[in-house]
Amino acid sequence: NQETGQFYYESIGMFFLIISVIISAKLGKVGNFLSVFLKVLFGDWYLLLVIMIIIFGGYLILKHKSFNFKNQRFLGYLCIIVSILILSHFYHLFLLLIPNPFTIFKENVVFVFSST
Repeated sequence: NQETGQFYYESIGMFFLIISVIISAKLGKVGNFLSVFLKVLFGDWYLLLVIMIIIFGGYLILKHKSFNFKNQRFLGYLCIIVSILILSHFYHLFLLLIPNPFTIFKENVVFVFSST
């Protein structure tokens, strides 16, 4: 029974590793579709998800047990990744609203010094 459990976790881990290689290398139509799909969901940071899939697959292969998603360290990493995603989206939105933020700063500095 323990050997079937080990085989189960190893096969799931290999599946995740193969999927992550297909996504990162954009192999074939499936790899191209999955990479574009992840780019739509995660933007330019989609490779973070691919790296997390690689780590998850490696964990399943090496430890032969399921991953504890309620672990505080994992939840901390997840919060950091989500905050990076949100901040990068706000940065792009900020650049759309103000194409060159330094021109506003330059105009305000020149106005302050020229009025004295």
